[in-house]
Amino acid sequence: MGKGQRLKARTARGAASTSTTGHGRRGSDERSAEDALLAPARHLLDTDDPVDAETFASALAALWRPDALAGSGLSPQGVPGFVDSLAACGRPEALAILRGLSAVLPGLDAARAHRAADAMTALGVRDRQWARSVGQATVTQCWLMSHALGDGDNVMLVCRYPDGHEHTVVTYIDHNVGSLVKDAFLGPPDTVGKFRELTADEPDTTIEPISPVEAAGRIRAALDRSDVGPPFESETWPAVRPLLEARLATLPDDGSSSPRPELSAAERGRLVESFLAAPEGANWHDDPHGPEIAHHLVSFRCDYGDGQPLRWSPVVVEILLIDWFPRKVAGSPDLYAAVPDVLRDWIRYAGRCSGLRASLVDETLRAVEEFAAEFRELAADPRAWGPAKTVVQGMLAAGVDLGDEDAVDRYVDDLNARAGPHLLEDEPYPLAEAEPFDWRGIPDDLRSRVGEILAHCDRVCDAALDGQYAAMARRLVAKLARKRPSPLRRGDPRIWAGGVLYALGQVNFLFDAYSSPHLPAKELAAVAGVSIATISAKAGVVREAVRLRDFDEEFTRPEISAAVRW
Repeated sequence: MGKGQRLKARTARGAASTSTTGHGRRGSDERSAEDALLAPARHLLDTDDPVDAETFASALAALWRPDALAGSGLSPQGVPGFVDSLAACGRPEALAILRGLSAVLPGLDAARAHRAADAMTALGVRDRQWARSVGQATVTQCWLMSHALGDGDNVMLVCRYPDGHEHTVVTYIDHNVGSLVKDAFLGPPDTVGKFRELTADEPDTTIEPISPVEAAGRIRAALDRSDVGPPFESETWPAVRPLLEARLATLPDDGSSSPRPELSAAERGRLVESFLAAPEGANWHDDPHGPEIAHHLVSFRCDYGDGQPLRWSPVVVEILLIDWFPRKVAGSPDLYAAVPDVLRDWIRYAGRCSGLRASLVDETLRAVEEFAAEFRELAADPRAWGPAKTVVQGMLAAGVDLGDEDAVDRYVDDLNARAGPHLLEDEPYPLAEAEPFDWRGIPDDLRSRVGEILAHCDRVCDAALDGQYAAMARRLVAKLARKRPSPLRRGDPRIWAGGVLYALGQVNFLFDAYSSPHLPAKELAAVAGVSIATISAKAGVVREAVRLRDFDEEFTRPEISAAVRW
């Protein structure tokens, strides 16, 4: 657990306990809860930089976001009580926290913290010198750091307080996971200069000033997408989000943002035709599979990427070949055999159109070589297919004309009838029926750890879940184990198992009361033997590692897939 997570865990416990503290004589338990909350804030009494108080308060305020409260037992309605409890204890650490909260909490909550702090000073609790500057920072410069391959951008806000203290808020926007905020952190005033030094020998990295309107638009749009995208956690994110939003509130908002490019069907068709007419794609013009594969490449980048069909990097190639294409696209063995070759020519075409240096194009082409063999295995393995592809492949094998809507409907109706109530109703799925674990591609020196993780997964599923979760957990652990390098090589197997099941629970609505099976997040953590903070953080690592999204077909229960009609 990182420093930010430790802080969040401590302050969550303190907030939960202190919010019930009365104004009468306090017992030792209440005093212990107060100490547990205030001890991490003692450094605020010695600092001279107001950003220390805002950073501490930001980590606290992040706990009260609705998405952070899911399954925690805490409530947003507890914020007023928490603020009042801080004021009631009368200690200088509490006053320092309230000053920080007044700068990073939204609206009425900020005003409440400010009034509570003023009331404490009126009773004789002494403010620190930095209190006069807290909440007064302004953004003085905005910078954008980008790379030619376009996997992500750093938007940097250089900020200054009236007392002269400066800092930089850095927001990383990852374009390979939907152009959302994947991380953000607080840096020193010279962060831009530090990045320039680190990238001095990288001609494809640019660091340029941008306007406050553009910087704010980029970050706001990424935050909006983050609220509906997969959750990401680091030692500083989302703990720094309230502070980031406080800085954004000082920037102009003209209602604009960085829109995701949208290509119409006609524009996509013209792009494919341009490729087929170009030197790189000329060999595929009359090929039976070339145009179809090219259309799939454009659809992948437009519908599942950042809307940039000419942007290709090694990471994008890995996502396509190891996840999207084998899971999503139905076709013949001949089509799959041609995919790496068409992809290579498309990358060359896209690189030329985008003006990339030859070395960057070569770097991306090497990724095709690296993943081509694994792609062919996955594309031919029904266990790697998503439900939609499985159905379409079945239609093709049965000779169904996919252009005949009546024939397709008859096939699907027959499939649902043969699947029976087990697919559509809540019937038990015994643990004994969970699919066997697929050891292919897993290094020998990792198998012992993987076995430990699987044993913990099975134990939790046997005690509190069912065989469907056990089967999905085995698939997810296998996917993690095949990563190069695998994240499973480090960390407690029990925590990895808990994170895997927590991530699957998020995708399958396990924590929603109306779902079946239903298990509150804190109960899953208890059965797994892991704290709720640790298990949720590890779930974020799991989801990021395999790019697990809601309604991911490979890791969604059959009844949920049926409900959304694939």
